[in-house]
Order: sequence, then structure tokens, then C-alpha cells
Amino acid sequence: QEYSYALGNNRPSLTGIVAVSDEEAWAVGGRYIFHKADNDSVWVRSHTTNNGYSLYGITSHNIGGNTLTAVGGSADDGCWMVNYNGSAPSPSWTETQISGCNGPLLNITASATLIFMNNATELIRYNGMSSQASGLASLVNDLYFSPLADQLYIAGDNGYLVICDNTGTGCTTRTGFGVADLTGVAMLDNLNGYAISRSGTFFQTTDAGLTWTQRQTVNSNLY
Repeated sequence: QEYSYALGNNRPSLTGIVAVSDEEAWAVGGRYIFHKADNDSVWVRSHTTNNGYSLYGITSHNIGGNTLTAVGGSADDGCWMVNYNGSAPSPSWTETQISGCNGPLLNITASATLIFMNNATELIRYNGMSSQASGLASLVNDLYFSPLADQLYIAGDNGYLVICDNTGTGCTTRTGFGVADLTGVAMLDNLNGYAISRSGTFFQTTDAGLTWTQRQTVNSNLY
């Protein structure tokens, strides 16, 4: 089903979405966070960032007393997290800047105990109270934590695909993509998953990401 939400002449591009149930979902785009409560409801604006920076990703979790985190920022404003505590007596959004981080934050995913985010050059691990950063060897386009495989998958430009353990460390680089700019990665279960490239190629793994095989190319860019 298709929904629309009009902001006058200001219609931001949506850059992230997460479903928290069969009916409920959240999305981000521009300065805004949108919410759809169930299948019968329309999208409504839930929050607008205070400093005017844009948001690029959102994920659900149960870390540090929060249930949702959106990320974004800008080169001027730095890196920002927007946390939502939906279980509080009065649910609210809290904006937090990550010190020493060059914005914006571009992607986000979460395990049971850690939130993983990235800017242009770093992977950032956040436990609800403090963050740690480590360098990345390529521009990263997608992060995906698989609870079934218990691994973090990082996809980026020039055939960059890295698999890390559930702490975001112990990472190994995987090959088989040539110089394809990988724009997305996801796992279906503990063994099977797919990666896609900007040039329209699908890659498949059947062994939790140890090896990847090119399966199909479509005449379209994939993101």
C-alpha cells in the first residue's frame, strides 16, 4: 500500500526505514522522523531535528533505555544520534552529539548490546553510554547486523565487504566483487544472504558470507 505525507513544498527524500512490527514502522528523511502506527493509519511527523541537520538512517533496539535511534548530521554540525524512549511514561526524543566525530553519520544497525554507525571514514560502536571508533578502508554504503549469523556486515565502494563479530571487531575482508560499489547487504538466515551493487549486480552467499557468487545483473542502479 502506498502512503504520502505532504510538507507543503518541502518534500524530503526518505533515506531510512525500520519496521518494528507487522503493522508499525518509522522512517527518516531530511530533518524529519515519521511514524505509522498500524496498517490503517497514515504517516505522521513525530520529530524534527533541533539544529536543522538531516537524518540518514534509523534502527530499533533495546540499548541504554531507548527503543529507536536515528542518525545523521552534517559536515558543519558533526555527528548526531536521535534516541527515542518509547517505554517512558512520556515517550520522547533526545538528541545527542558524538564528540570528535566528523559528520554526518550515514548508516545504523544494532545487535543486542551495541549500536553500529558509520561516517565517511569510521565505524562507531555505541553501548548506550559511550562510543568507540575504528577506521574504515573504503566509503561504506550499508551496515547490517544479522542476529541469526551473529555478525556485522559492512558493504562499501570498490568491492569492499567486511564481516565482523558481534562486537564490531575481529573483522575479515571478503572478495569476489571485483571493483563493484556495493550499496546494500542483508542476510535471510544464518547462512544465506545477498549483496547488491550500484551498477545493478546481485551477489549471493550460502555460507554466512565466507564466499560470494554473482547471480544476476539488471539494467538499473541498485541502492
